[in-house]
Amino acid sequence: MEEVKHDLDILETRLRNLEALTASQQVDLQRLKNENDELVLTLRKLSELIDVLKDAGLTSSNIRSNVKRPRSSRGSLDDDEDDNDDDDYYLVDDVDSDSSPMLYEYEYFDDEEIFGSAPSSVIEAADSAGAAILAAMLAGQRRMLVDVRDAELTNNPEVLAQFVELSVLPVAAGLEGLNAERNRVKIVFPTVSQLLEYRKLSALAAPDVVALGTLNFGSLEDPDALLVVLAPSPDTEEFEMMIDILNPGDPSLQITQPIVVLNHHMDGFSNLPDPVCNWEIVYHLRLLSVQYLAMKEDDETDLEEDGSQDALLEAAELDEEIAPPAISEEEKVNPVTELVDDAILDDVANESAAQEQAARLNATTVPGQTRAMVIRAYPRPWHVFVDVSADEDADFEVAQTFVSQPTQDEVNAAIIECLEGSEMQDELVAREMKDALESGQLDGVAARLMRTQQLDELDEDGDEFPVPIGVEFPGSIERETKELFMSNDNDAVDEEEDGDDEPKKRDDGLDN
Repeated sequence: MEEVKHDLDILETRLRNLEALTASQQVDLQRLKNENDELVLTLRKLSELIDVLKDAGLTSSNIRSNVKRPRSSRGSLDDDEDDNDDDDYYLVDDVDSDSSPMLYEYEYFDDEEIFGSAPSSVIEAADSAGAAILAAMLAGQRRMLVDVRDAELTNNPEVLAQFVELSVLPVAAGLEGLNAERNRVKIVFPTVSQLLEYRKLSALAAPDVVALGTLNFGSLEDPDALLVVLAPSPDTEEFEMMIDILNPGDPSLQITQPIVVLNHHMDGFSNLPDPVCNWEIVYHLRLLSVQYLAMKEDDETDLEEDGSQDALLEAAELDEEIAPPAISEEEKVNPVTELVDDAILDDVANESAAQEQAARLNATTVPGQTRAMVIRAYPRPWHVFVDVSADEDADFEVAQTFVSQPTQDEVNAAIIECLEGSEMQDELVAREMKDALESGQLDGVAARLMRTQQLDELDEDGDEFPVPIGVEFPGSIERETKELFMSNDNDAVDEEEDGDDEPKKRDDGLDN
């Protein structure tokens, strides 16, 4: 019986390990599937962009590849004169010049590798939080804060369960299988009801790797290597209990294991006392809704012709004197009436000026709305991301980088500067596109679009269509288009010669 019981225990342990492995593999497979879809979409867009650039005049016909130069991965020419090693040499492009150019190799980095990226969902934020926690632990951090202010985490328990699970998964995977006394992660919930709800929604069932507990029962045990505490709502008994556990009055009760406090409320860590509030913030995500006033493009020239744009900043300023109305002889005698009339006149003038100024502001500005994010993922610094194209797909750009946590005034200034720069960039791009259209640089693109439209019409209808008049097809596009039209004409003639008399009968029937 003892052997059977021992075998059952071994089988139960193996089943638990298989469940944990299956759950982690499902998460990885879903992530790989999403990345594959994004790569396919990016490749399709890139191929379309290359075709458009080729039609716009981008060519490489004047480049030859017949000169050998030594290769160097450090951005300089190789000093090794060993001619026998063919791997040290490679073909380079010989540009038409009097002397051979000194060619170097440069290593380029993507912006995401330096600044990180703005997460498009809570799941991506959870992946970033898990990577930040693991990096902080490897760097020696023992007191960490994770601050994610998202309404979806606060209101949706299922999303919160997924976020917590993905946040602890990298550390749990590193601790799994270690031959040590402390080799598991403990997740501490404020109440028992939240623990039961998490257990019902969680896909990771491995108590040997990830254990669960509450603040008042089983918050810390000997095998726990990392303590993850879900911060309760401020001004509650659970919040005071959490503070007593994290910062006990008795030094002998101090927790020696690394601690991560995860906040998913919109209040943040403003109510944490010292020294808990000074812990290292390893991951921070705060969503902001930005509302602003933008200048109308049609009215910018009108304001420039007036001489200045100070009218947008000044309210109710009179630029010319208003002539007073005619006053009778009786009213001139009474000084009180004169003072009252002057006061009424001033009020009417100021009110009319304010109305004119408000009407002018409404006519020259248009309200806009976009989004912004304040992100910090250890070991990167703090970044402010702004969506510069709110009407289209999300296009977050780095507005500014901070070494320490920025204040709200600094965040507002960074957002304003980024929005002003994006408007100037849009105006510059529009001006360059206009110049390119006027100079004829985009004729190839126009011809390609015309050809694509005609091919679509041919595929849909199957009828022949004439060559558009007034469109000049450059290079190979002209030849291919003419051949296409000639082949369509020949096919139509062959059908008329080889066909039966059905078309004639159909025409006769129509005439009748």
